[in-house]
Amino acid sequence: MNILHIMAGPLIGAVIGYFTNYIAVKMLFRPLHPVKIGSWTLPFTPGIIPRRKPQLARAVGKAVGENLLTQKDLEAMFLSEEMEKTVADEMCRFIYQDGSNGPRTIKNMVKPRMGDKAYAVGREHLEESICDKILSELGKIEIGPIIAEEGGRVVREKVRGTFLEMMISDDMIQSFAAPIGEYMEKYIQDNGHDMLLPMIDEQVQQMEDKPLAEYLDDADLQEEKLRQLVGKIYREIVTGKGGELVKQFHVADIVEEKIAQMDVMDLETLVLSVMEHELNSIVNLGALIGLVIGVVNIFI
Repeated sequence: MNILHIMAGPLIGAVIGYFTNYIAVKMLFRPLHPVKIGSWTLPFTPGIIPRRKPQLARAVGKAVGENLLTQKDLEAMFLSEEMEKTVADEMCRFIYQDGSNGPRTIKNMVKPRMGDKAYAVGREHLEESICDKILSELGKIEIGPIIAEEGGRVVREKVRGTFLEMMISDDMIQSFAAPIGEYMEKYIQDNGHDMLLPMIDEQVQQMEDKPLAEYLDDADLQEEKLRQLVGKIYREIVTGKGGELVKQFHVADIVEEKIAQMDVMDLETLVLSVMEHELNSIVNLGALIGLVIGVVNIFI
């Protein structure tokens, strides 16, 4: 028996083992679609992963949601110092750093999102509402009697200790103070809107153009205090509502949906990026096993 005869068995076994495992690995993903001959579907088509992708997506989603990224893991992540610091940093950056339209003001934040026309209409409506509210509250105060009473009190104080004190009685004071009070009340009712609206417009303009940072400074809330306040509010929200918020994530469902929506080629690329070395080892192992079986067969 020559050397070629001796080595033929192990070499053929190695080749068969290599290509058998190579085909088996490829059949995980290929073919991508069923192969039909008439109405008959060729067995093992499509590949295992394309055919079982919904079940794979459900299994991976369940594994991630129940074991890898649980509700406790998410709560711990949200309550971490890093997350709290990130929230505080973003809030301070938003307030103290200028945006694309300049300083962070009510106008610069709201107007681009509403549009010029809608913002102008909304601003006008706000001013009218404030003006109407002020006039409504003034109407409840009954300004006329107050003006009459206070006017009479001032007159009495002015004439007290003078010779006019004996000449001017309370009835006389009321006789001219009461009409003045009534006149002022009617004047406010008739002209109050036109008097108040320009002043309200000026105040609203100052407020909408004032940077948010200045509002905080006016409230003695400097950046460090703001960070502490934001952190405190964030912890209270997460502690009180964290469980409910985390439940809304539905991690398992999200993972399942994402995998189910992935193209099979993308899924193949993802799997190979993680397991390519291991899959190649399986193919090479097939060649090794075939070679060993061929060698053993020589001695049987």
